[in-house]
Amino acid sequence: MLWTIAVALVILWLLGLVSGLTMGLFIHILWVIAIALLAVNLGQEIMINRKLRHIAQSSRKPDSNLGAYR
Repeated sequence: MLWTIAVALVILWLLGLVSGLTMGLFIHILWVIAIALLAVNLGQEIMINRKLRHIAQSSRKPDSNLGAYR
């Protein structure tokens, strides 16, 4: 969802630059919003991946029987 909004804002920004009738500050605000949305989405993905990695590592049980057979 955030990627869709960010891409739409970038496209609108590019259209504003190409059209020649830029609206000044408004176009740059769209650019800043798009970058902010991408940064938030990337941060959320990093946090989710860290949590999943932590859960996967904590669910592994050490093999305590290996020492008994040596």
